Amino acid sequence: MVQIENRYLKEDCMFSGAVLLPEDFAEISFDCFVNLYHEGQLSFCRVMSDEECVVIIPKTPRRDCTELPRSNEESFKNGECVYRHNGSCLLTYNKTMPRACEDLLFATNPLDYEKIKILIGVKACLDWSPYMNLLNEVFWYLLSEKESKKFTPNGEFDHSQCEMCGGRCCQKCGCYFAPTDFKVLSLDKLRKILNKGFVAIVSLTTELTGISEDVLVLKMRDKGAEVFDKGDRKTGGCIVHEDTGCPFEDDDRPFGGRALVPDLQRGCCIGYSFRKCADDWKPYQNLLRQLAEEYSGKDIQYKGICWNWAVLTVDFCLLSVFYIIRKFSELL
Repeated sequence: MVQIENRYLKEDCMFSGAVLLPEDFAEISFDCFVNLYHEGQLSFCRVMSDEECVVIIPKTPRRDCTELPRSNEESFKNGECVYRHNGSCLLTYNKTMPRACEDLLFATNPLDYEKIKILIGVKACLDWSPYMNLLNEVFWYLLSEKESKKFTPNGEFDHSQCEMCGGRCCQKCGCYFAPTDFKVLSLDKLRKILNKGFVAIVSLTTELTGISEDVLVLKMRDKGAEVFDKGDRKTGGCIVHEDTGCPFEDDDRPFGGRALVPDLQRGCCIGYSFRKCADDWKPYQNLLRQLAEEYSGKDIQYKGICWNWAVLTVDFCLLSVFYIIRKFSELL
């Protein structure tokens, strides 16, 4: 426990958590951040960097503010720092109070205090920049955990919000499959699927998942990408996405597409995180490695969603027969 003598910091702790810097952590890893969050020792805020991009930064949690911030406004809701206790700091991240708080102890007036806070924000953006991808993936993993509890596979997908935004997520990248999207996972079955040209094999790196090795998974192929997508080409959005949206019915879409939670006001939420996707596909690595080797450098053309015209013709003939029988019955 550290006694806080600076009255400006003491008051600030009543309304906000402290920004944390890399030096406040003994370990910086995916699992470390996830565990600290689950233990109630860590939260996140969204700040705008000098490059005008949103940066996710760790900070101390606030009482009654447990939600992950989906907007910049939500990042700065008032809430007492959970480590504040009778004017003291209970924080033991690295056996001391956060470095940011130590710097604020030197403020002698409100103006100095605010200047130091601004400098700390700039320093935080710079110091966390090498870990930007890691923090983003941790944040979306935790958010998808929360959202997946609300997700029901047979629930209705909110098409109205997707129509209003025009499917911007689909225009950036195809969604990811889960193994449960396939009735059978075998070489022959997956070859047939890959030969249709709209499914790709990609590698989720350790940086994205926090797993000790890269994991091969299946996703909707992107425009311009190869079937074994090594990420070495400039690609567009999902290869099947059309002006009218996704050609698949809701039940036929990859799990990653079905689990997406549209939200125009706060931004859509990924319901199927890279970490969860990698965990699901880990048992099938031998199968996917063999397919990746087979399809490496192969140029499989996508020719659109092919319907089974033989089946459609039979169905049409049957409908015609039923129509004739019904009309004949009306005449009797």
